[in-house]
Amino acid sequence: MKITLFLFLTLSFSSCNIIRLLQLKETNDESTIEVNRYVKNYKYDYSLFADDSKSWMQKTKTYGINNDTTKYSYIQLRIFNHDGSLHSAYSQCMGDFNSRNFVDSFPLKKNDYPFINKQLIFKNEMDLLLLNSETKEQILVKSEKHHYTYVVYYTIWTSYFSKHVLKEVSKIKKKHPNEVLVILVNMAKDMK
Repeated sequence: MKITLFLFLTLSFSSCNIIRLLQLKETNDESTIEVNRYVKNYKYDYSLFADDSKSWMQKTKTYGINNDTTKYSYIQLRIFNHDGSLHSAYSQCMGDFNSRNFVDSFPLKKNDYPFINKQLIFKNEMDLLLLNSETKEQILVKSEKHHYTYVVYYTIWTSYFSKHVLKEVSKIKKKHPNEVLVILVNMAKDMK
């Protein structure tokens, strides 16, 4: 009994707070209409919106955010420099987003998480989006004109977790509209 109570209290006060976990909704596909309504409702600031992705590719070493494992998270933030190299990254499995100061500073600091896959490049990131090749090329050219390109992977059903990351990225976009390009990618529809 004491062990059970101890485990419950430990989980309650961990970085993935139990109240936030209870806000999670059931995993489901999210329609384009639902996703558009969600983004407009919260007034997130972004440059490009993609509602279909091949997010299953993020489970591979080439596209995975962690280079030591195939851990996969529905919430990911990947920040690229203007030359397409990886500047910084975040995924839900890296801990509490509030303790990460690499999003709310400018110029951006780097996430010091030890297992980030430094081999990620923005050109490969385009492979994860279901867009035609002409649109992908336009995005690559546009990204070279910005200091940073944020690619935010999220789902509505993750509730607080997605809202928080989207809100923080939106603040940076509003403060630095000419330096930051933001691409929102809804991962609820995992198109193979």
